[in-house]
Amino acid sequence: MVYSTQSTSVMKSINIIQAMSLSVFLTASCTTAETTSTENNTTTEISEPKPVTSAPTLTELEKNPDITWMGEVEVDYALNYNRWDYDKEAKERVLMENLGFKTRNSFKILKYQVKDLNTSSNEDHNLFYKIIENRKDMEFYRDASLETKCTSKEVEYGIGQVDTIMTFNPETMKEELQVVVNDLSLEDVKGFRVRQIIYYNKKEMTFKAIALAVAPLVYEIPSETPSRADLKPLFWIKPTALTTAPEIASADITWAKRMYRNFDLSTVKMIEQEQAVDVVVDQMMADFRANAKTTKIAHTFSFDGTEYLTEEEILHLGASIDTIITFDPKTFKETKQAIENKVEGKNIKNLRLIQDWVWNDKTQSLSIRYVGFAPIINRLDEEGKFLNSGPMFVRKIEDIQ
Repeated sequence: MVYSTQSTSVMKSINIIQAMSLSVFLTASCTTAETTSTENNTTTEISEPKPVTSAPTLTELEKNPDITWMGEVEVDYALNYNRWDYDKEAKERVLMENLGFKTRNSFKILKYQVKDLNTSSNEDHNLFYKIIENRKDMEFYRDASLETKCTSKEVEYGIGQVDTIMTFNPETMKEELQVVVNDLSLEDVKGFRVRQIIYYNKKEMTFKAIALAVAPLVYEIPSETPSRADLKPLFWIKPTALTTAPEIASADITWAKRMYRNFDLSTVKMIEQEQAVDVVVDQMMADFRANAKTTKIAHTFSFDGTEYLTEEEILHLGASIDTIITFDPKTFKETKQAIENKVEGKNIKNLRLIQDWVWNDKTQSLSIRYVGFAPIINRLDEEGKFLNSGPMFVRKIEDIQ
């Protein structure tokens, strides 16, 4: 078992996708710009005021000279699964790891409110349950582009898990098509997939994310490969991408969770890349050190980024000496080791996203707010052997000046 008592390390983090169709998607779903354009506006058209909580469009991001790296990625989240609540041999952990949840996936309950104890279900703490209960008033889409809506019949078929199978009639000697209905259990929905934009703003020295589409993932065991389990999107919905904290205390908000999820940077489909991501990370760390007096970065083990590094620690980001305490599992004696951490951008393979998921009963909608990120590093001992992996630091949006 390994812990760090003093960490001054830090970390961070491809086919061109069809930016035009994505631009249309973002323009239709988001409104507020992140920066003010300096171009002359020659049109006489008067635009409507933009909501404070809206995210920037793709066009606005592409025009922003501070955005040096941007791509699209799909990340899976298990809203009711904390990997550290199970031992390595537990069936649930083995299943979830087989489904792709091998790295950090954890959550914190921000709010769970029951409006009426007499009508409340024991399942109303489950986001998928809320979606199903409100499906008559929601819009669903066939894929992550959100271009084609599902019909009500398609939604009901999906929820009912209506399948068509071919059977052989021994009397007529012909194949026959049969419809089989299997009730969908809440337990069959093991996660949610989020299509989102990930980008880096060099002026603000931070990575950011905008949620575009969300899909509940149904747990299936293919008949042809029963030993392997798969996750399949049931349908897609359009979330609200918040850029400011929601009013959690509002009576309309009955459910909210903070999600912590790692993802592999190599899975990002690039939209814009003035610099490779490893170069971006190196520059970010150099900028941190150059602005150590004013930069706010949280400690590696500050889960929500509330305990900050000192100016001196920031000055040594990426080239620090950490004290590692190793516990002997048999004797429980601790051994201290001094570990030199020289972190370069090329060593950053994963980012941890911190996001707040919020359900609003009044609007019957899901919102996702990007809170911050943490680059994930591997820690090695003095002999170069792997000790553990974890965040190099935590960088929150609210700490950007």
